Amino acid sequence: MSQETVQNTVHQDHPHLHFHKDGVAHYEEKRFGEAAESFKQALLRNPDHQESHFMIGVCYMKLGFYERAIDHCQIAVALNPAHQDSWDCLARSRLLAGRLRESLTALRHIRRISDTPLSVLP
Repeated sequence: MSQETVQNTVHQDHPHLHFHKDGVAHYEEKRFGEAAESFKQALLRNPDHQESHFMIGVCYMKLGFYERAIDHCQIAVALNPAHQDSWDCLARSRLLAGRLRESLTALRHIRRISDTPLSVLP
């Protein structure tokens, strides 16, 4: 079975992955609005897709929609409490929204779950 056939089968079985992949491509091109739309489509098809919640949160943060970013990052950390980058995005979004105490809480949680330095979002 070719790689393309496998990918088509996966996308048929999990249609949200097609939209997630498109969102990642837009994100890498720094087209954050288009990326957010793709991640939104992915989430309509699979509301529990942690990575799409994280990525749409990052996009919203970069677009200045901090409360939306916080909402999605909170869902992402609820779905995967060990995902350090989701906590990082949550902390940054809270800070940018002026919610310093809540940001510090997220940063403390990152410290508890990892011995490595905090990641830096691109």
